[in-house]
Amino acid sequence: MRQKATGGWTGKLLRVDLSTGSISAEDTIPYGQRYMGGRGIGARIGWDEIPPGVGPFDPENRIIFAPGPLTGTSAPESGRTTIYSLSPQAYPYEWFSYSNIGGYWGPALKQAGYDAVIVQGEAPQPAYLWVDDDRVELRDASAVWGQG
Repeated sequence: MRQKATGGWTGKLLRVDLSTGSISAEDTIPYGQRYMGGRGIGARIGWDEIPPGVGPFDPENRIIFAPGPLTGTSAPESGRTTIYSLSPQAYPYEWFSYSNIGGYWGPALKQAGYDAVIVQGEAPQPAYLWVDDDRVELRDASAVWGQG
C-alpha cells in the first residue's frame, strides 16, 4: 500500500544494488523537507554517498533518477526528471553532473510510489529494473543485450 503524498512527495526512495541484487525502499521525507526538489535530493545523495576518488564506471558510483515533487501533476514545466552521476564526459576530470529527461518516465515512477531511484554496484550479468508499484525486480536482460 502506497504512503500518502506529503508536500508533493510519495514518501519512498527506491535503492538498487546491482552487485548484491538487493532492492529496498527508504523514507523520502528527511531529504524532501531539507532539500529543494529532485535536484536537491539527487545532489545530497551524491554528495553523501559517492566517495572521493571514485570513477564514473566504478561500482561505488551512483546513478540517481529524481523527478521533482510536482512531476506527474498539471503544474506547468513539471514533467522533468533529473539524472545525477559522476560524468565520464567531463574529461580529464570526472565530476558530479546532471542531465534532464522529459516524457512519461518521471510521472510513471511517481505513480508507482517512488520519488527517486538510486542505483549502485555492478551486475554480474546484463539486467534491467522492472517496477510495478510495490513489486520491484531485477530481471535478466541477456536476451536483449547488444541489440540496438
